[in-house]
Amino acid sequence: MPFAQLMKAEGVKFDLRKFSWIGSAAVETATLALRTDLPFKSVDDILKAKEPIMIGSGGGPSDSNTQFIVLLKNF
Repeated sequence: MPFAQLMKAEGVKFDLRKFSWIGSAAVETATLALRTDLPFKSVDDILKAKEPIMIGSGGGPSDSNTQFIVLLKNF
């Protein structure tokens, strides 16, 4: 849900800045994997890319994998 407000998703009717965090039900780790035949060997190489890097996800807008990709793109 935090990403819905951050990404200005349609239909968001709450302000998460007014909520208090009480804990997490799970801990997740996000990873980014690229094909080995691409010219990127480090994060610095990715940041210096001259062309956009195409990244896909099998999930929808509320899927954490999709949110990770959108955050990478926008921030």
